[in-house]
Amino acid sequence: MAIEAPIRPRGEPEDIGAGVTGDDGREEAPLPVKMKRSWAEPTVEERLRHSKFHCPFRVWCNFCVQGKCNNDGHFKQPVAQEGNPVISIDYAYMKTAELEEQRGRPILVTKCSNTKWISANVAPKKGAYPEGIRRLGEELDKLGHRRMTLKSDQEPAIVCLKEATIRERHQDITSEESPVGNMRRTV
Repeated sequence: MAIEAPIRPRGEPEDIGAGVTGDDGREEAPLPVKMKRSWAEPTVEERLRHSKFHCPFRVWCNFCVQGKCNNDGHFKQPVAQEGNPVISIDYAYMKTAELEEQRGRPILVTKCSNTKWISANVAPKKGAYPEGIRRLGEELDKLGHRRMTLKSDQEPAIVCLKEATIRERHQDITSEESPVGNMRRTV
C-alpha cells in the first residue's frame, strides 16, 4: 500500500521533521531546511569568488551592473554588390599605457564578412614587403574564396600591401577603400 505525500508548489520548502515525536513521546528538534537564496543575498564566499572575474553577470554586483552598457545592435553588414565576400584588412598594435610611445611590430588583422573568420599576424613592418604579402596571401588561401573584395582604409602602407597582394595572386580580387573619416567600417 503506497502512502501519498501532500502535493506542494515548486520551490515551497518542506517542513521535514517539524513536530515529530520520538518513540519515548518527546518532541524532537526539526531538521534544518535548505532553501534557495535570493539573488539579493549572496554569501561572502560567492561575492569573493565572483569579484575575481565578474563572470557571469550578476544583478547584485554593482560593477557588473555598471559595466553592462547599452550597445548598438550588431547587425549583419551587407555583402558587396557583386555578391563577393568582403575581406577587411588593417594594421593594429599591441600597447599598454606605460609603453604608449613604443609601438612595437605591426599586426595585420583580417576579417571575412561571410565566414566571420578573424585572424591576426605579426608583420615585420608596414607596407608591401614580401613577408607581409606572403602572410596576407596565406590568410586569403585559408578562406578558400575564388572571388573576393579586399577592403581597407586609405592608409598608404595598407593600400600598397593590398595592391601588391592583388597583383601577385591569380584570383578575381577587387579592391575597396572605406571613406575618409569612417574608421568603424574597415574591420
